[in-house]
Amino acid sequence: MKKIFNILLALIIISQCMFTSCTDILDTAPNNKPASSTMWTTANLTEMGMAGIYANLRDLCLKTNNGNTDPVGFYGFDCYGVTGQMVRNVRLTSGPNVSNEVFSETWKKLYEGVHRANDAIANLPVKSPVSAEKKAQYVAEAKFLRAFYYYMLNQLYKGVPYYDVPITPAEAIKGQETEEFIWEKVIADLTDCINEPNLPDNDYKNGRVTKGAAYALRGKAYMYINKYSEAASDFSKVAGCGYSLFQGGDIKNSSY
Repeated sequence: MKKIFNILLALIIISQCMFTSCTDILDTAPNNKPASSTMWTTANLTEMGMAGIYANLRDLCLKTNNGNTDPVGFYGFDCYGVTGQMVRNVRLTSGPNVSNEVFSETWKKLYEGVHRANDAIANLPVKSPVSAEKKAQYVAEAKFLRAFYYYMLNQLYKGVPYYDVPITPAEAIKGQETEEFIWEKVIADLTDCINEPNLPDNDYKNGRVTKGAAYALRGKAYMYINKYSEAASDFSKVAGCGYSLFQGGDIKNSSY
């Protein structure tokens, strides 16, 4: 009789879970990272969220493999004609194509950066308790990083799907935009950075996004659409932000 009672009790519990919701008694929040509903809601989580966008740069540079266990880095695709430099010993089973793992993994990492930046741009201003000035600076940094990720995507793939708001994986279904469209979006984000008064001109101490970096990247984007006078103007303003180019000299005695 006791065995029958236990079976009936188990069936009752199962039926209640089926017709109500078991999630009421289960902890569904991840225990190894902040839940999406709580991200950006404290100063510490805000810093962690921004660090996550920057961390994607490191993953992209060091964790994309060229087929010979060597990191590809940011210039690893130059040997395929993206620019003019050279990376040796990139092993491919056939000619370069987007289905090759080197390219597909880079696609994933770049869009991971885009989606992290989109989450910050959309949610940090309305959820974070940090000051208005800090919010404005962080949103500008996120826009720069989004522009950089799209810059890399457009440089490599010549037109890609464009997302500027947070999405779920099921919503990642957009078609390819034109190369010109993506350059316009890159330039728009960088222009917002340059116009943001809370973004510093330079930041040698912490290595964060700055106006000088935004001018430099926007100048490069202008060159892709043959706006050379605009590019030259942007490059000339980099020095005004406190940066200078290597001027030559005796490299043996330099500190580099």
